[in-house]
Amino acid sequence: MRMTSLLVAILCAWMGASAALPVDGDEGQAADLARPLTIDIRMGLTALRSLIDAHLSSVMSSLRAAAVSEEVRSGDWSRMKALLVEIMKGEVPSVILYIRPDGSYFTTELGLTDKNVKDRPYFARLASGREVVGDLVVSRSTGKNAAVLAIPLKKDGAFVGAIGASVFLDRLSERLAAEIALPPDMVFYALNDRGETALHSDPKWLLAKPVNLRSETLALSVWDILDKKEGITRYEFEGQDKVVAFTVSPLTGWRVVLGLATPVK
Repeated sequence: MRMTSLLVAILCAWMGASAALPVDGDEGQAADLARPLTIDIRMGLTALRSLIDAHLSSVMSSLRAAAVSEEVRSGDWSRMKALLVEIMKGEVPSVILYIRPDGSYFTTELGLTDKNVKDRPYFARLASGREVVGDLVVSRSTGKNAAVLAIPLKKDGAFVGAIGASVFLDRLSERLAAEIALPPDMVFYALNDRGETALHSDPKWLLAKPVNLRSETLALSVWDILDKKEGITRYEFEGQDKVVAFTVSPLTGWRVVLGLATPVK
């Protein structure tokens, strides 16, 4: 993928240029040294954001196409299952769902489940005819951390259900790290508007709220990230000094973050 190759090249250039970043607490010096890196950081960040959005947009496009198919419009799980299984085989690891208007649902792994999603915040949006892109949940059918993407189904103007994807956040995070050949001294993550971790190069942090992770500088940086659409910030966490750039995804509204980590001296 051309985008991936570009991002790898940018990251390599940034790593070489970032070797001189100070970690001795001189914030003025750090700011001065960060300025020449701003273009490289933001180019890499833009490429990463575009890669994330491309993966999720691909899922949404498949769901939209399925939503107007005769199989899905029939409302008959036995007719639509094969089509939804094909979507599940796409490049983004996920389970595909058919949600009934009462909130009960089928999945491509289990068929009809004994679970219900009517109380999920995204269900009301679906029932009002709006698409859902990127709501974070712990899946009731798989137990996995997931992002929900879903398309409402209507018949004669009435809500008759939805089809959706429960995208596995750990698998997508791992895939992104592999696609961009992320060096070990770099980090990426994404935060939703509630400060929950949607993606992370270290999947153990998924769905965590960084403001609660006992680092005052990290908490301040997270509030800065959530308050602005783009920028560069610096903090210390788990013995590392991190300089990160951030931007917002137009698809999900997530803040996408890319940065360099160096040991605190």
